Amino acid sequence: EFRQLRDLTLRVGQYKVPHNRQRVASSGNLQMVDRSIVNSEFNLDRDLGFDIRSRDFLGLDMLRYNLGVFMARGRDSVGDDDFGMMYLARLELLPLGTFQDYREANLDRGPARLAIGLGAAYIDRARRDRGVRGSVPADGGTTDTVHLLADAIFMTSGFSAQTEFMMRSGSRNAGTARDEMGNPIPEAAPRDGWGLMIQTGYLMPSIPFEISARYGMIRPTGDAGDSALSERNELGLGLSYYFAEHPFKLQF
Repeated sequence: EFRQLRDLTLRVGQYKVPHNRQRVASSGNLQMVDRSIVNSEFNLDRDLGFDIRSRDFLGLDMLRYNLGVFMARGRDSVGDDDFGMMYLARLELLPLGTFQDYREANLDRGPARLAIGLGAAYIDRARRDRGVRGSVPADGGTTDTVHLLADAIFMTSGFSAQTEFMMRSGSRNAGTARDEMGNPIPEAAPRDGWGLMIQTGYLMPSIPFEISARYGMIRPTGDAGDSALSERNELGLGLSYYFAEHPFKLQF
């Protein structure tokens, strides 16, 4: 990572793609014991590539950005047989000033703070049904995939609330795979759909004990059979005791 320029930091290597907030946040900084089903379905995980970014664009203490190009093969992948790449952009606005917005829970019980993120990614000939993740389509083809997202997190006086909306739309490039009888395998449907997650928590005023809750939903798009995505719902409750904030905590 080349950090000498405030407005143009360069990162190169294999790392978490700067896509949705909850995936980029460390697993050690989560408010609940796991991430949402929306993150599980739509996140872009890790990949090999590079991006340019700024954590404080123009020194305004309110803007961040990422622009990146990645191999679109996912974590620990090898090969360079084509130029099917992933192109990504993310913009963040923090109107009340920068803060530790990638750390869930309002542990310092500070004043009102807000972060809003918008992002988009395009994967040319994605090899898996969730972009850089998931399974290889049964027909062996690829999918030109568009990913869109909006997320936000708000904190004040021990209260926190965050939300993520993500959607994916793909155009299939049918493969040439055949079954054991030598017949062509029918073209698989893309996993087109969207997901919404809302998560909130409150840290008690006098003790480091927090109650949190989350609702998530995933919905396919298009007519029946147009998407391989199935409808899912999630409702969760979390109880956390922070002995030493996130580095030492007990969660249920």
